[in-house]
Amino acid sequence: MYQRILAPVDGSDTSARGLHEAIRLARGNRSTLRFIHVVTGRIYDHAYDSEQYPSNYINALRSDGMEILSRANRLSAEQGVASEDVMVDAIGEPAAGWIVTQSKEWEADLIVMGTHGRRGFRRTELGADAEEVLRAAAVPVLLIRGFVLGA
Repeated sequence: MYQRILAPVDGSDTSARGLHEAIRLARGNRSTLRFIHVVTGRIYDHAYDSEQYPSNYINALRSDGMEILSRANRLSAEQGVASEDVMVDAIGEPAAGWIVTQSKEWEADLIVMGTHGRRGFRRTELGADAEEVLRAAAVPVLLIRGFVLGA
């Protein structure tokens, strides 16, 4: 059914829920997983130019991203699921476009992701990146909600 599953990961709790669901689906379908981490470091100040980011800040974001991808691959391997990863530098840009581009380039059959991650401000129902991926992706998108209070 789904042979190539793309799973964006950003280290948030909701992203972790998406990660676990992607691994579960991949294990059941004998699929290959590709984890993507987009280094955005978005600062919500329109006057701030991405060229002004301090290099130690960007290096810290990249280091965090490598650790997030490493944990995702370890979890996948523990479940017997083949995985690979990619990290994209998109300083100052939204992650959604890069996720959609990666899904096309890698020829993913499915995208599995959490509805809210670390980036951006919360929308009423979906995170900004999740909503944009849902709108723009050419493949099915499975959105995993975060914990809902009172549910």
